[in-house]
Amino acid sequence: TTTSYAADYVEAMVGEMQARGLHAVTLSSWFNYYVGTGVCTYSDPESWDEWASDDEDLDEILYGYGFSYAHRRQVALDQPYPDAAFAEDAPFLLGLRAAHGKAKVGLKQDTEGLCMHIMHRANSAQVLGSREVAKAAVQGLAVARLRAFRAYDRRAAELHAQCRWWSTWPAWADPFSTVLADVVGSLKALHWDCQAAEKAFHFKCTPPAACEGRTCSL
Repeated sequence: TTTSYAADYVEAMVGEMQARGLHAVTLSSWFNYYVGTGVCTYSDPESWDEWASDDEDLDEILYGYGFSYAHRRQVALDQPYPDAAFAEDAPFLLGLRAAHGKAKVGLKQDTEGLCMHIMHRANSAQVLGSREVAKAAVQGLAVARLRAFRAYDRRAAELHAQCRWWSTWPAWADPFSTVLADVVGSLKALHWDCQAAEKAFHFKCTPPAACEGRTCSL
């Protein structure tokens, strides 16, 4: 999972722990950014009806996204993350809650945009049941004060409007092509060029006529 963090993210999360006497805290709502479209959405428990049929399911969601974890070092040494290649987040944090009590593992709503969860089709965890955030509202988020994020957002919008040479691939190749599209889009935002991408992914970039006669962005 890729995430962009606002400059005051650590201060806000540690401050939350100190103010409430917590051993750990995680976000119970957050913003998502979709690299393929430049769309931002907001996820919170009010939109998770289709996910959570009971309190146990809801806890798995609320405590299961490790990109927003903050916790004290000692409690993690005493009760470390599970030795697992995938989905170790929720068992760790719920384990801390079981060991130290609900009052010591807290939730924090992110309404100011302390971080942006970057979404692409190769994410190990998908986010459903979220609502779209207006572009003007995105520009007011704390994370949008980062020059790097503003550049990324601007570049993503430009790229989404450009030609997509992979759109002519056959239907059977669509799952692969959509993942590659997101990867290539991310590389474009980092200012890779055709030659670098071709070398890394062993494909030949053949832009359509619309791209000819000018410098190809990828």
